[in-house]
Amino acid sequence: MFRKLKLRFRALFRRNDIGDEIELHIERLTDEFVAQGLNPWEARIAARRQFGSPARIQEQSRDLFSFGLLEDLLRDVSHASRVFGRSPLFFAARLSSWRWASAPIARFSTWFTRFS
Repeated sequence: MFRKLKLRFRALFRRNDIGDEIELHIERLTDEFVAQGLNPWEARIAARRQFGSPARIQEQSRDLFSFGLLEDLLRDVSHASRVFGRSPLFFAARLSSWRWASAPIARFSTWFTRFS
């Protein structure tokens, strides 16, 4: 588990390395196809076809090495702070409405668990 966290933390700072690594794999496949007798241009096309979409692989590796929930939470907090900064009265009204709306729900759930 610690190893996974370490890799994910390191990947936050090395997003460009993924593209370099993909290019390295494509170059190796190209060299293999050239060794089999294809000309360099055809070998490059065959290597890209066999390797697959670099964008898809970058997206998958980004998903694998990212903190999805933490990034979403930070994005949500950032958005809430912007909304609060623009209209604090609306934000306060929204919070109080949640408070008043949650009280009947809590009462109903308590009543429902007692009598069911």
